[in-house]
Amino acid sequence: MIKIKMFIPIFICFNVSFFNLPVFAGNVISELEETSNVNLDVSQITSLSVDEALAIAISYNREIIELEEDLPFVIKEYEDLNHDLANNPDTYYSIKTQIADLKNTIDNNDLSVQKNKDILRYDITKLFISIVNAQKEIELQEKNLSIMKRELDISQIKQNKGILSESEFNDKNTEYIKKLNDAENKKIDLDNLYIDLNKALGIDLREKYSIELNFNYTEIGNIDIDEKIKIEIDGNFDITKQKQNLEVSEYEYSTYNENTSYISKLSKEKDIQGQLRDIKESEVNFSDSINKIYKNILSRETYDAKYNEELIYKQKELDVLSLKYAIGKATLIELDKKSLEIEELQNKISENRFEHYLLMAKFQNSNLIDR
Repeated sequence: MIKIKMFIPIFICFNVSFFNLPVFAGNVISELEETSNVNLDVSQITSLSVDEALAIAISYNREIIELEEDLPFVIKEYEDLNHDLANNPDTYYSIKTQIADLKNTIDNNDLSVQKNKDILRYDITKLFISIVNAQKEIELQEKNLSIMKRELDISQIKQNKGILSESEFNDKNTEYIKKLNDAENKKIDLDNLYIDLNKALGIDLREKYSIELNFNYTEIGNIDIDEKIKIEIDGNFDITKQKQNLEVSEYEYSTYNENTSYISKLSKEKDIQGQLRDIKESEVNFSDSINKIYKNILSRETYDAKYNEELIYKQKELDVLSLKYAIGKATLIELDKKSLEIEELQNKISENRFEHYLLMAKFQNSNLIDR
């Protein structure tokens, strides 16, 4: 197993459009589901996109490797059983049940591999977003600490002159120290995100590299949610597998005759009833999940509109404050605090749109519903 290097220096760059671009959900799905065939020499990395990270992770992922390695053996077993079926007709029913099960495994192999790739892409994208968010939070925290330190220095002068009590100064100092410690904790959290990314990639990245995260904010558009749920249930990989297993069980039960023991029949009947209940429960849970994701997407879009209105208002406040500062009616600290408020709100918009993007990924790909 390759060792993973800790605390990799990463330079983040990202581009999120701050314009509302209402499009239909299908316009984004190819971007979210596309798998990468990027040929990347990991020793020469200077920057890393989601596609490039996905290509590295796919080559390392144990589940995908095992699915690809096991397929020839499953195919061989399937062929051997078909040969046995031709030569041993007396065991027709029991062998045919095994053949049906193996054929489902073979037919589902590509879909199973694709599901793992889809999940990897989502998890890597989420890690990229978490790193971008964490680094931006640290940047804003450092700006806030700079302002707090300047205010603390003024408070120190006021205390020395008897304008501010020692208790009031100590409260401000304690708050500053608390924020300072919080900033250090955020840096530790960011280091841990780096480690998580390297674990997902499964390689030792020795060089500095930048993370590239580029996408546009797109609204969901008009959706018939009931039709969407029906289509997704019909095409969902996990539910399809449950139904295939049910068909195999029902076929096996149909081969039972008067020579089959009562216990075997009863056991298989209970098994079939249990499978039917599981399928129904999966469909209900799946429907609930899509509905919840859809409502969360709409909620994120509502927040986006609200935040943008607030941003316009705060920018006007900054313009007024700038005029006051120019004529000596406001301090530089007041101006910097208002500018920081705007940056924090812009970051809130960005984080909200990142979350919207991840929700859209789930909504457009049922493999991601449980992520």
